[in-house]
Amino acid sequence: MEALYQTRQIGMLKPLKLIDESFDRDRTGSYDLSVTISINGFSFAVLDTLRNTFIVLVSTPKSEQQDFEELFNQAMVDYPWLAGSFKHVYLSFFSPYFTPVPGKFFSEQKARQLFELVHPLPDGFELHFTPNCNHTDATLLFALPNSVANWWLKLHPKASFLHPIAPLLSSPAAGSNVLLSVDFNENDFLVALHDGMKFAGANAYTGRHPNDVIYYLLAFCKELGYDSRNVKVSITGHSPMLAELNMLDGYFDRVSSIAQYPKVMLFSYQLISHRSEYFSLFNLGASCE
Repeated sequence: MEALYQTRQIGMLKPLKLIDESFDRDRTGSYDLSVTISINGFSFAVLDTLRNTFIVLVSTPKSEQQDFEELFNQAMVDYPWLAGSFKHVYLSFFSPYFTPVPGKFFSEQKARQLFELVHPLPDGFELHFTPNCNHTDATLLFALPNSVANWWLKLHPKASFLHPIAPLLSSPAAGSNVLLSVDFNENDFLVALHDGMKFAGANAYTGRHPNDVIYYLLAFCKELGYDSRNVKVSITGHSPMLAELNMLDGYFDRVSSIAQYPKVMLFSYQLISHRSEYFSLFNLGASCE
């Protein structure tokens, strides 16, 4: 599994531990747990469903010497309540291996065949799918490492697997605007474009420099037939390149780094400043509703 990424630069996920004083490890049955995993480490958030409020946000970096099992086992030592019986558990793995399929063309029997029109299924990965993903008529096909899936299924047999592109597939609230949503995970980023309420396309890229990001975003819009000067851009996630992406203003209609949530979500005072940085993580559960 690690070999698939050995030629790619690994960013540094910053360590973070924010736990609201209202969190009660003996009350996990009324909490939702969302987990996002990448080659850089993993993050998790806890939603108190009774108050519709996120009360825990933790990020744990992964060193190049660690494998995922070591990383997860250490997390269990640090946060033994992760094994609790949560109301819902949502898990995603950040990778470029996904493709949306129009609902009328999808069948479970042809899932692998449809997936491999876009990506070969990597060794050590298994195929999953989310029908009607985020209230669309599309089925999202995606692959994640079977070792990661198996570890979490032992802990939470009813966990729902998703791809982190899912939160970006939600139709934007803005009327007829063309909106390009961009979500970063260090050097990797996911993109999805909507023309008003209509979903136009999605993709994944890797950049080393802000100029790479500009090139890929312009090429993505051009490929879908849109003039970038008429496209608004929403940027979320975390990356060392974010500070230099103000230059995007010269190529697009408007660029914002303030996350627009598709539904009302509340955050404890410690977490509220991270709403954009962990946009995808906070919206995993909403993608399944």
